[in-house]
Amino acid sequence: MKKTIKGFGIIVLLMLIGISLTGCGDLSGNDKTDKKGNISNTDKNDNNNDSNTSTNRTITIKNNTGYSLGSSLYIKLSTSSDWGSSVGIWLNNGESKAFTLPARISNNGIYDLRYYSSSGYYTKYYITINNGMTLTFTSSDYDDGSKNPKITIKNLSGVSFGCYVKPSSASDWGVMLESVSNNSSKTITLPFLLTNFSVFDIQMRSSSPNNTYTKNNVTVSNGMTVTYTPNDSDNPNIISPVIIIQNNTGYSLGSSLYIKLSTSSDWGSSVGIWLDNGESKAFTLPARISNNGIYDLRYYSSSGYFTKKNVSLSYGMTVTFTYSDKE
Repeated sequence: MKKTIKGFGIIVLLMLIGISLTGCGDLSGNDKTDKKGNISNTDKNDNNNDSNTSTNRTITIKNNTGYSLGSSLYIKLSTSSDWGSSVGIWLNNGESKAFTLPARISNNGIYDLRYYSSSGYYTKYYITINNGMTLTFTSSDYDDGSKNPKITIKNLSGVSFGCYVKPSSASDWGVMLESVSNNSSKTITLPFLLTNFSVFDIQMRSSSPNNTYTKNNVTVSNGMTVTYTPNDSDNPNIISPVIIIQNNTGYSLGSSLYIKLSTSSDWGSSVGIWLDNGESKAFTLPARISNNGIYDLRYYSSSGYFTKKNVSLSYGMTVTFTYSDKE
């Protein structure tokens, strides 16, 4: 009787051990049990794949341009003028390669991509970049600059400055596009398309003195001229003693501009600059000319005198000579 009881106890013990092992599942560690006891066969390598997807984002670049593309691929935010440094890979015609995006490139961000090659530029504008996408450069992406708007900056500020342009919706001024000397004009090709942006902020920056000249919310059209005068200064407290002389006389005016106090009879010596008909130039006043003083101005020319009397000369103003000023 005792042997029967002992044998029964052994059988019960073995059953309990079997149940315990069944609850443990695969002892290899590959199976996972949720809170409800359900087992999933998720490979532990899946976690590594998810990690790679979040950190190593890739796109595929394909070259169907008909030319070999060098390793000079540049990517910039569509709102920026700064192409930065090259991030590209060499592509023969017909070739495609996977490209790991730099950390600064955000998923679903809008970017411009440009390849520099021996045959010229190939640019794709305003592209939403998604992880895993394929971008194909074709002959239609050839970029000779004709698609980009051109504006002329006319500098009548009295100082030389550098030109910066950004879409009004952006906060980053990017890089300087051109430098423009006083009393000169410069035509600038914008690194944007008017199909994507039309309203811009245009800023000039001078270093002597340190100042900025900003025009906000400018609706840009191709070929337009944007003129800067001292009155466009963002800090009028450091404005230079400059006036604008405009020649609308119908004649060329020589460099014989004279300025005297209206109460004086002494014209003194010439202080002027040459002006063709229709031309205007910024003129830095001599130290003896005080702001808001009352002066007479006279131009001597081959056609006679052109005189303006009792002018209150304030810095930044425009003085226009017309045919009615002829004596």
